[in-house]
Amino acid sequence: TTEKCVGSIWEETEGLQAFEEITYVIEMEQNKRQETPALLLKSQKVKSRLWGFRDERGNVIIPPIYDFVWKFYGGLAKVCLNGKWGLIDRLGNVIIPAIYQKIHMTSDGLVQIQSNKSLWGCLRKDGSMIVEPRYDYIFPFRFGFAGIKKEGKYGFVNLADQEVITPCFDEIGQITPEGTVKVRNGHQWKTIALN
Repeated sequence: TTEKCVGSIWEETEGLQAFEEITYVIEMEQNKRQETPALLLKSQKVKSRLWGFRDERGNVIIPPIYDFVWKFYGGLAKVCLNGKWGLIDRLGNVIIPAIYQKIHMTSDGLVQIQSNKSLWGCLRKDGSMIVEPRYDYIFPFRFGFAGIKKEGKYGFVNLADQEVITPCFDEIGQITPEGTVKVRNGHQWKTIALN
């Protein structure tokens, strides 16, 4: 037989709690030492551990079908399915399919993604592509620009998926509201404009 129980429960965020459902396979056997027949537990093994979301009353809103989930943030939650990551909304609708190795929601309202080829790009929260995955890393956008890393060098890309500066720097700083940034090659730092 199989038996299901709730394992971990996370603190509620945005009206929903993440919960883990554990399914056990239970094997019973007859107790042959007693005069009255009784069943004894022979073995108990975990068959699956899946995550879903429920409301504060315990009603399941999103069934436990995911390998792992993160709390809701801005109406979306990161979910892992078959080892790949995506985003769902509070009703369980898939916003970004679970096809990425890694996914990060950033404070600028965008989503950094790592493709199956370990290359980074960026999506809007609705799943539309901003920057195709082609970089070793992409930093969160600031004031319309994001730092990029490729083959050990750093450069910049804009929201139109255009490389404003091809990766050529050893190190980069924070982009300012004025669209300037400090960059380093060798031991020398300088400030450049991205506009």
